[in-house]
Amino acid sequence: MRAAREQRPPALPAEPKLERELSEGLLEEEPGRYASGEADAVSGLFFRGVFPGLDFEEASFEGCVFEGTRLTGADLSKTGLTDLVFRRCDLSNVSFSKAALTRVRFDGCKLVGADFSEGVLRDVRFSRCSLRYAQFFQAGLRTVRFEGCDLSGAAMQELKLRDLTLSECKLAGAELFHTKLAGVDFTTCETDGLVVAAEDLRGGVFTAAQAVGLARLLGIIIK
Repeated sequence: MRAAREQRPPALPAEPKLERELSEGLLEEEPGRYASGEADAVSGLFFRGVFPGLDFEEASFEGCVFEGTRLTGADLSKTGLTDLVFRRCDLSNVSFSKAALTRVRFDGCKLVGADFSEGVLRDVRFSRCSLRYAQFFQAGLRTVRFEGCDLSGAAMQELKLRDLTLSECKLAGAELFHTKLAGVDFTTCETDGLVVAAEDLRGGVFTAAQAVGLARLLGIIIK
């Protein structure tokens, strides 16, 4: 069995220094600044509350904390997200498509159906998050770590990987077609039902039991 390459942990942000809290009321008073891409970078803000369906397309956020925030269905596509913390947030069906995430932490978040397609994630950690049916099509993942996450049914085709860590994750039904998995360690994860092509498995690290399950998936008979 090929040993997994030692992965560098993501360079995650320290707790950002916050200037003020942004509530629903403040957002309604200043919609032009916070809900459009015309503003300068939003920085040093603490977000708490319910902001479903907002359009933040092409906005820029730096050094902010989102805690217990509901942003279901919001549009964060083409955004720049740097040194952010999302803690216990509902980000279901949020679009991060073509966004650039740098030094971002997602802790205990609901990201069901979230769309990271064609985005670039650098030094990002997902910890204890639900990412069922999330979309990562053609995303670039560079020093990204998933810890204790549910990635069941996630679409992760054609990923561009550099230092991906998967620890104790559920991958049932996750699709990893045309993603080169060399050096990725799956040994602590649940891989039953993983959807992958044989050529993409080369160099991936699995337990013996996982290998048997993958052999069945690929039509190989082991006696």
